[in-house]
Amino acid sequence: MVAAEVFTCRRDDNDGPSVATCSFQADIAADRTAREKRLSKQIIDAVYCGTDSYGSISEEEEEEILESGGHWAYGEIEMDGFQALIEYMKLDASSVFCDLGSGLGKSVAFAFMGSECKGAIGVELSVTRHNQVKKLGFVKSSDVDELLVARSTGMQLTVLDDSMGDDDDDDDDDDDDDDDDDDDDDDDDDDDDDDDDDDDDDDDDDAVNRDGVDILQGNKEMQLVHADCNKIGSDPPQISMDRTTHVYMANLTWPEAIVDDIGHKLDANPSIRMVASLKRISDKRLRRLKLSDTLYLPMSWQDRNSFSYGVPVYIYSV
Repeated sequence: MVAAEVFTCRRDDNDGPSVATCSFQADIAADRTAREKRLSKQIIDAVYCGTDSYGSISEEEEEEILESGGHWAYGEIEMDGFQALIEYMKLDASSVFCDLGSGLGKSVAFAFMGSECKGAIGVELSVTRHNQVKKLGFVKSSDVDELLVARSTGMQLTVLDDSMGDDDDDDDDDDDDDDDDDDDDDDDDDDDDDDDDDDDDDDDDDAVNRDGVDILQGNKEMQLVHADCNKIGSDPPQISMDRTTHVYMANLTWPEAIVDDIGHKLDANPSIRMVASLKRISDKRLRRLKLSDTLYLPMSWQDRNSFSYGVPVYIYSV
């Protein structure tokens, strides 16, 4: 952190900064960081106002999720707990954060706004919860002017589906309407579409975490994906984790076999530096990642007044 670096300053000659000056600079940096975090929380509260904080879904969808090997129960890490987590992770400009089981995406939004990470992605299995986030749409820069001044960046929410089927169908309908009006331009339009697809392929290297998605604001990007966490590393991959460095798994209700399988896939990804999991991952499935720490962080399903407040979060790092 800037503050830590500044505090180590010492005046070795007449040209160097004094200890008092360094301390003053550190105070300013610390105050700015605290202000940004407060703003991030305020913005998230405003953006998510009116959404279903319990993540309610239909009985039919509950059954579908259970059949897939997951669990429909919903709970999320409290924002003060998540703030402590990302501070522990020390996300920097080279970091890409991923929340597996992101629900309504609050943690992803906070990581994007409240840290220096270059990318934040959330993966959620429930289409209902994913669609709730779709309604949030674009967060206007006018709503975050003070944050923009502090961080010199904007925030835009990109919502992706693993199949993109519904969007493709809508696009096809639009194309059909256009065809009725411009029959003579069909071949030209198809050629143009092919060219555009080629261009998209060329831009894959610019995407933070998923092929075909360009950076939205400067060098920072936020993505929320409707997909199955079990499909990490599948062929073809439903979720690309090639650039991900830090992972949080809200996996308390997941079967142990799935937790171990996903942990094994994350361990095999050389870009992963740290994984935070609500469940222990079998040591037998890990080679690079080792259990290095256990944090106790507040969750939404707990009573803040209880003596044993805080759920263990197991930290695995290289």
